[in-house]
Amino acid sequence: MSLDSVFKPMITKIWQEDADTQLEFLRIICESRQMPVFDMKKYDMFFVPNNDYLKFYGGQGILDWALGCYDDDDDCIWNNCLIFPIKNVVGEIVGLGGFNPFRYAQAHETQSWDIYYYQYSSKSVFTKGNYLYYAGDSFDKALDDGYLIVVDGLFDAISLNEAGFNAAAMMGSSVTDAIVLQLRFIPNVIVARDNDAAGAKLANTLVAKLKNCVVFNQLENKDIDGALKSENRRIVKEKLEKLIKDV
Repeated sequence: MSLDSVFKPMITKIWQEDADTQLEFLRIICESRQMPVFDMKKYDMFFVPNNDYLKFYGGQGILDWALGCYDDDDDCIWNNCLIFPIKNVVGEIVGLGGFNPFRYAQAHETQSWDIYYYQYSSKSVFTKGNYLYYAGDSFDKALDDGYLIVVDGLFDAISLNEAGFNAAAMMGSSVTDAIVLQLRFIPNVIVARDNDAAGAKLANTLVAKLKNCVVFNQLENKDIDGALKSENRRIVKEKLEKLIKDV
């Protein structure tokens, strides 16, 4: 039993039977992040509002320890998380990313940055460093369009994709051979780096490992998600479009 075989039919069922509830959760989450409401179904995303939600829509198969969704006490590790299915290049779900909006709010209200509001499937489920999170059909479009914008965070990739760009998230700063191999298939890779030391390190590493890689620097905001939510959105998009045209 695999994540793909369990989650794809479960996601379909959730959106067939519980779409109104999902859309309301999405509206609240987008409001808290000060971002426009987007088509969550397009990304196979959904919110887990309680401990039994996955069991109700996924059946008893969701309890399989190999899927890493429930612990030994029958507690859902994805409770209160917005789920980002992470897929390989052929579209199979291989892992999950989760965003907890309650922890996000707590971290920002208290300025306590040791509160983690992102989580991923355990190492026993998948090796995070071997995959990128491709927003929508960005991998296939990147092959056709000749470019991919690489970012750090999940919402960075979503925001770029919603703005009309092909984007993928690293989900961390580790640049593995598996990731480098995937990116070598893309004619041009653009790193939209975070505006911090970790972002600079990631950009430098990718440029050193890839001949087809350039860096997009925006120095006004923390990351590209922030830039696309700012008053400079139009300027940022125009600069990206010009860079894509010039590479």
